Amino acid sequence: MRYVLIDRFLEIIPGVSAVAVKTFRADDDFFGDHFPGFPVVPGALIAESLGQTAGWLLSYSSGFSDWPLLNMIDRMKLRHFVRAEEQVRMSARIRSSRERDFEVDAEAQVGGRRVADGRFLFHAFSPEAIEGADAAPFRAWTSAVAGDLFAGLPPPVGVRAVPEAR
Repeated sequence: MRYVLIDRFLEIIPGVSAVAVKTFRADDDFFGDHFPGFPVVPGALIAESLGQTAGWLLSYSSGFSDWPLLNMIDRMKLRHFVRAEEQVRMSARIRSSRERDFEVDAEAQVGGRRVADGRFLFHAFSPEAIEGADAAPFRAWTSAVAGDLFAGLPPPVGVRAVPEAR
């Protein structure tokens, strides 16, 4: 299973908000065990999708010069089941920031109905902190994933469309 739980971003306002979508496919492995006869997307994957939406918003907003680490999920509420093949629309809005710490509110909807929401706290780090053998794979991954997620959207002001692998 690919652990990037966003298919693409629909819109992004740097430093403010983002909207992304994800459709969980009926043949995704987890549906076999969650639950036989009543396949639903695990709530942890919905929370992760929201966290990724928020995290990529923060990274995009910094021109990919910072990468957020999720520190806490607070007040996460799973309100309705999400079934296979339903498109989940995730929105994230930066609530506050202080130096390298960020608070983001995020919500997931299916067909205009709220299915989950929560508050996500992040601390950003510089990718320059990744050294040695780990640096090249991280840069290659961020370049490939960002290229997929942000296809068709304008690049952040003053930077290339995606982070460049070195």
